[in-house]
Amino acid sequence: MKHFFITVLISAILISGCQPPAEPAAETPRNVEQVATEYFATFAERADWDKLLSFYSPDLKFEDIVLQMKLESFDEFKEFYDWPNPDFEKLTPDQQHLVVETLATYDNRVAVARGHLSPFMWKGK
Repeated sequence: MKHFFITVLISAILISGCQPPAEPAAETPRNVEQVATEYFATFAERADWDKLLSFYSPDLKFEDIVLQMKLESFDEFKEFYDWPNPDFEKLTPDQQHLVVETLATYDNRVAVARGHLSPFMWKGK
């Protein structure tokens, strides 16, 4: 049951607001599997806040079905997730914050991942 909620959460995050980072006009558009792989790698490292934000549209509407909350703007998303906040700590510096176990794509438009978030410290707990 726990994996189901994490799968749904990860899927909701990717599907609800992600877009590929801006690409130069000369580049061939990347497929959804490449974008999803890069997104999840960025999320797993939890080190490059600006890169993570680059996956989201400035006019995003975000719904977290696990926490049962809706964010109506890009600014609300940034304020809530707030990666630069020093109250968040990985258990070890090299720990992956997110572990993706499987990634499936369909029709170069949909990506669904299954995985889990790793334990972390918040405000020392």
